[in-house]
Amino acid sequence: MGELIKQNGECIKMEIIQKLKERFLEDPARFSELNNNKDVWKKFVGQYAAQNITRMKLDEYCMGRGSKKENFSWWIERGLQPVIGTYFAGSARAHILYKKPDGGLYKHRYLESMNDDDALSYVLKITQLLAQTSSLEQAERYDDDKNIYADLRIEPKVTMGAARKLRVYMAYHPDKVVNINSPKHIEHFLRLFGTKNVAAGPFGKARQLWDVYQDVKKEINDLTPDGFGKLLYDRKLDLAPTKEKNEEGEIEGSPVTLDDESVPRNVILYGPPGTGKTYSTIDAALKILDPAFYSENSNDRASLLARFGELKDLKRIDFVTFHQSYSYEEFVEGLKVNTDENGQIVYSIDPGVFKRICEAASSRVTHQIDANIDLKGRTIWKISLGNTLGDDSYIYDECIDNNYVLIGYGNEIDFSDCQTKEDILKKYNDNGIDFKIGDYPVSCLYIFQQLMKERDLVVVSDGNHKFRAIGEVTGKYRRLRRSDEDHYVQCRDVKWLRVYSPSRPREELMDKVFSQMTLYELKPKTLDPQRLAALLFEPVQEEGGSLDKGKIPYSNARVLIIDEINRGNIAKIFGELITLIENDKRSGQKEALSVTLPYSKASFSVPDNLYIIGTMNTADRSLTSIDAALRRRFVFEEVVPDSSLLANTEAEDGVDIKKIMDAINSRIEILLGREYLIGHSYFLQLREDASIGSLRSLFKRHILPLLQEYFFDDWEKIHRVLGDHQKPREYQIIRNRYGEQDIIDLLGDDWKGGTESCWEINYAALIEPQSYIGIYQSVR
Repeated sequence: MGELIKQNGECIKMEIIQKLKERFLEDPARFSELNNNKDVWKKFVGQYAAQNITRMKLDEYCMGRGSKKENFSWWIERGLQPVIGTYFAGSARAHILYKKPDGGLYKHRYLESMNDDDALSYVLKITQLLAQTSSLEQAERYDDDKNIYADLRIEPKVTMGAARKLRVYMAYHPDKVVNINSPKHIEHFLRLFGTKNVAAGPFGKARQLWDVYQDVKKEINDLTPDGFGKLLYDRKLDLAPTKEKNEEGEIEGSPVTLDDESVPRNVILYGPPGTGKTYSTIDAALKILDPAFYSENSNDRASLLARFGELKDLKRIDFVTFHQSYSYEEFVEGLKVNTDENGQIVYSIDPGVFKRICEAASSRVTHQIDANIDLKGRTIWKISLGNTLGDDSYIYDECIDNNYVLIGYGNEIDFSDCQTKEDILKKYNDNGIDFKIGDYPVSCLYIFQQLMKERDLVVVSDGNHKFRAIGEVTGKYRRLRRSDEDHYVQCRDVKWLRVYSPSRPREELMDKVFSQMTLYELKPKTLDPQRLAALLFEPVQEEGGSLDKGKIPYSNARVLIIDEINRGNIAKIFGELITLIENDKRSGQKEALSVTLPYSKASFSVPDNLYIIGTMNTADRSLTSIDAALRRRFVFEEVVPDSSLLANTEAEDGVDIKKIMDAINSRIEILLGREYLIGHSYFLQLREDASIGSLRSLFKRHILPLLQEYFFDDWEKIHRVLGDHQKPREYQIIRNRYGEQDIIDLLGDDWKGGTESCWEINYAALIEPQSYIGIYQSVR
């Protein structure tokens, strides 16, 4: 069984083919199905024939607000999943163009100089080229973007990612390719079958996997390309890529590229200054929150920074810097002074950044419907549905179950025939309730009955700091007929767009706290439309697929970045919560723990989908001296200076920047230790401008002050770190102010008391190339 046979120049393991054959025979109908016979595929090509691609309009191509429901990008990402499998685009950016929630058009940054129509035309030409390519052999030419530009005779700007190239080709040729759009997965299977010299590009890999399929088909005659793909991922065969284990033994990874390095839930990136620790947190956060986007754009730093900023604005990422005076009250919760929606001062127990992000990560969407709605022209209202801790707490559940909102003002009076605030006041007075025109019960009923319009949105608050549902008003005011004597009878019908449990932090919608008033407008200056749009437009990532009744899907993970984590008093900041961040103590785990918080008296636990990424500057504090409790609960990953990034970077007269960095760090390591090395980020600016002027500025503003801090103004050691003890006096950057002759001239040749070193910075040396060459000249 282990014998290898040679076919098409590739080694194929017969034992794997035998496994495939046995599994095929168990369910031959499933593995012999042709994709192009599926009604779904026929519907797609009927709507978007390849020859008509360049005729598409923006609303036909783009996903997002105002676009056609079954638009082209929707088909590519979601609609064709029954035909060519799952495609994790990561975000709408993968489509190059998409409609933003505010109505504008997102364009890839290289297309921003074009108007909307020209940008669309550019993208459609590339899409049509791939769709009309008739074979993988021809498509392999387009692994190189230069050939796309040449064949279309267009200006080189941007094409599309590897996975999307495959996806577009598959959409139009589902039975001419094995439908796997992850190049990494394809490579995994190629190596499994013994393929040597795996192609570099996505179409090359796909063509090689097609060759493997043809060889397998000789043994399994009725096997289709779709069936071959299903066999490769069949759980019984266990051939698909497996998730890697991290250092803690936990299974991590993403469903997109399972062989990516995983990010532990608690990790500290440590190293000396300038090694790129904060830079690395951006990569780590995107690997967690948007792995597909990171995989597609890992070499495009501007795109990564932009995506990181978007996720931070949407409160998926939070950032905090520890310092000596940082406290539990700031990090977890404490009594604070705030202003409400009306500018009134309120005292409340406020959650800190850690509690907020834990609550956000814990919150699940328990109900959702398609919310592809236009926010323009709609008023957003905050409404309270009973008191969570009061006797009327049941009102919220009743409203959710019956698709309406209720308020308790008005007793059992029917206000249907009221048109003005005066009419409402008269109704109150006629029923023996003595209110005045300015009293809130009158105003609240007027808002509820008259000002709230159909299509408006309601946000259901939960106290001052959370919200628990978002709905769309669908009906006019009505008095609810109840069999009991409950006074909650003032009713408006709604369609619930999102329902959350537990409630979400108000920071995902707005920065100010909610007012205690039952009903009022959330004005644009208070509520962030972008955050609201993100909640309504972004698909909920669920564990296990569709949303079953009673099933609570996982919400997106959250990332908390703690900069300078070692500078804070860990015991003081985390308090009793330090235990809860352990992987097996988090909610949902077998040994999950919770605590009662001292201020709010609420039960609290740390969710399993919260990732904590800390950074630690080893020059501030030794790794061995940090809090033992912290060491036990975090994975520590060292970020070291990387002088290879400076290779071939030369200043004037052949000054080698890499050698400067290496020589300085070698001397620092001997004198102080590796915790005090100087990171490469200080020198990276010289890759763009390596003039002597830039080098002088770097040393004057950064390197010399840093060395002074490291050595506590021990100028003798700084003198040696810079190799000045091996240079002529005029090239010494740090030197004795007085030479031997100066001492004789000043104190006489009979002076026997020795000399005190009087050091100075020789700024004139900073513009001499030889001053820098001398730093490394004697180093082997």
